Amino acid sequence: MLSLIKSKIYSSILYLGALYHKDQHSKVIYYHDIHDESNAKYTEMSTDFNLFKVHIQCIKEMRFEIVKDITQPEKQLKISFDDGFRGVYHHKDYFVQNQIFPTIYIITSLVGEKDYLTWEELRELDSLGFNLQSHTHFHSDLNKLDKKNLFDDLKKSKNLLEKNLNREITELCFPKGLFNNQVLEVAKEVGYTKCYCSIPGNSEDHKELEILYYRNLVQFSSKRDFKSILLGGMLLFKNRYKKQHYA
Repeated sequence: MLSLIKSKIYSSILYLGALYHKDQHSKVIYYHDIHDESNAKYTEMSTDFNLFKVHIQCIKEMRFEIVKDITQPEKQLKISFDDGFRGVYHHKDYFVQNQIFPTIYIITSLVGEKDYLTWEELRELDSLGFNLQSHTHFHSDLNKLDKKNLFDDLKKSKNLLEKNLNREITELCFPKGLFNNQVLEVAKEVGYTKCYCSIPGNSEDHKELEILYYRNLVQFSSKRDFKSILLGGMLLFKNRYKKQHYA
């Protein structure tokens, strides 16, 4: 009962936020994986494929354009998945048929492990047009690493992806959304030009060191909540998330 009440309160706040902002700005939204009845659920953070398709339909109804990289301040959406679970691979035909090429942030130490994509699968997705980028090597709390270990982790992930995909890697997604100024500085030093956190916001919002980008979590959002998020509903939570994630 308590969780239901909290859910209704959260949904109401999102709706009020959307009414207040009526925001058409471009955004990055993110999930962890997708699953259906015929395929395994590789993580409890996975989104039911039917719900994911509802989200895609909402995007079309609201006339947002799904893009691989955001180039316009309004009406574009970049879709991303964290960690590199195998569910997205099972549904690759759906993505290709609908010309949806999400970014998948890969934990390189887990490539080929149980429930995670293999290098062969990653290369196939890359050839199809999916955007594969770094989610660090060990998925550590980056705030707790000293500068040397931080540099080594970010560099190793970048190097492994570049070696196996034979192209440059420029994006980094922070594990659990946690980061600080040192993380941003080292990421820039390693060669990342875009760093993605879990703080909700728009693509054109202020970026620390010009490389920080905000994302909006939507993986379990109902149709109503999803529409509210696209219209800026999560902006009311931005300061709260920033205090939690930005040390």
